[in-house]
Amino acid sequence: MMTKFIRITALVSAVGIPAGLLDYHNGFLAVPVSAKKSKKSKTTKPDYKNKKGESTEEGDVINSSEKNRPEKSKESHKDRKKPAAKKEEKTTKKYTGGYVTLPFSPAGTEYKLPLTGLGMCCRPSAHGDAANAGVVDYIEAGGRHIDTARIYQNHKDIGRALAGYKDIRSELFITTKLPSHDEGYENTLKAVRESLTELQVSYIDLVLLHGPGP
Repeated sequence: MMTKFIRITALVSAVGIPAGLLDYHNGFLAVPVSAKKSKKSKTTKPDYKNKKGESTEEGDVINSSEKNRPEKSKESHKDRKKPAAKKEEKTTKKYTGGYVTLPFSPAGTEYKLPLTGLGMCCRPSAHGDAANAGVVDYIEAGGRHIDTARIYQNHKDIGRALAGYKDIRSELFITTKLPSHDEGYENTLKAVRESLTELQVSYIDLVLLHGPGP
């Protein structure tokens, strides 16, 4: 036990300490520290530190993620961009009609022609935007056979519609016809190439002679 030495200035009895706890030494009175009323020590406030090691006031703990968080944009509701609308997935119906196998199918294969088809001739709706929309509606409804001809002059209108169905091109059957002035090897080759470009396809399933004759 630690002791503290004080000068004797009064009688021992006046000190109010039991004699058994006193120790005289060279005119000084040794008083055990525990026998005296000690002063309260100052309470040291805990040192609050944030994640960066910066000292803060008690209870004022800084959240570094909040401190470094950018200020909210003050843009108006008018300036906010609306989320892009989701594109609707195509739900093209499957063809459920019958087929006929063409007699000139290569050996070991069955070149099938759908029994029903869409004829693109001889009416106002076979040209322009109406033709484009008509082909789209036909394919969406499950149709797969489209019949046209060079003299109908609507290959390009049909081609705009066919461009959106390259993923099911193998299911489609495209027929076109060549007029008499396109007959002959060179003329036929040129006409077919032009038709491929206008219809936006890599092949044509069936090319017929339109009104063959001498």
